[in-house]
Amino acid sequence: PLFAVQERQPRPPAARSQPPARSPATGLRRDTPLAPFVIVLDNTRTTDTARRRLAALLDLPPNAFRLPPGAPDTVLVASARTEPEARDRLQALQAAGAPLEVRSTATPAPARNALLGGSLGLVLLVPLLGFLVGAMGAGAAAVAALGAIVVGWRQAAAAASQRDVLKQTGHYVERGPSAAPALADGAQRLGLSRLAQTTRKAVLLQDLPDSMRIDLLDTIDELEAVGARAPEEVQARLKDIARTAETWTAAGTDDAEVLQRAKRAVAAAHQMKA
Repeated sequence: PLFAVQERQPRPPAARSQPPARSPATGLRRDTPLAPFVIVLDNTRTTDTARRRLAALLDLPPNAFRLPPGAPDTVLVASARTEPEARDRLQALQAAGAPLEVRSTATPAPARNALLGGSLGLVLLVPLLGFLVGAMGAGAAAVAALGAIVVGWRQAAAAASQRDVLKQTGHYVERGPSAAPALADGAQRLGLSRLAQTTRKAVLLQDLPDSMRIDLLDTIDELEAVGARAPEEVQARLKDIARTAETWTAAGTDDAEVLQRAKRAVAAAHQMKA
């Protein structure tokens, strides 16, 4: 007997899945121009304590401004559209005690004037002197105009190079110098570090007496240094300090007791190491 052979149905074409579109970067791009005014940190005169406090005010990790050896002398901290805005931001960051200053990112006016004057001299003055005085006068004017152009170009190139350096330091600070510690207690240490930064910011933003602010900030540094040895106790003491700073009034506070508890926690952590 003969049986009809069933033909295979054609296989439907495989659907190709498109890769998900990448979200645009939100950070500072290398091809993005700097704002007209920037706040820079003097990397040669600052201290590690000032770096941690500045990072706390900007909600950054404590080692964000700890650049490697050989880093540039100036580090980009913040940007602003206008000079008054930059001055206001600088005033808000003064509590960190870091050497900061406002700078303009525009090409210096002498460089622009030299380029413009040299170009106009070559186009207008040199032919005019050549017609009135002769080749000698035109040659001298041409040399002077070319010298002005060279000086202006060098100044403009130096300003552009400084902008590139500031952008590189801004990328470094934004990216962070290192990832979380690759240890068993890495997540715990990272949490303590973030809590210490939050506590620093709370102390720096409150209107506290100078002596009290200095004592609290020094105590936060000590607690962070011994945090891995007694994490629960250190977390409790950091929260005490933040609560004290936020609720402090001139009428009276228990800041002395808070500092004593923190000092005892630091001493107990040192004993645990021994």
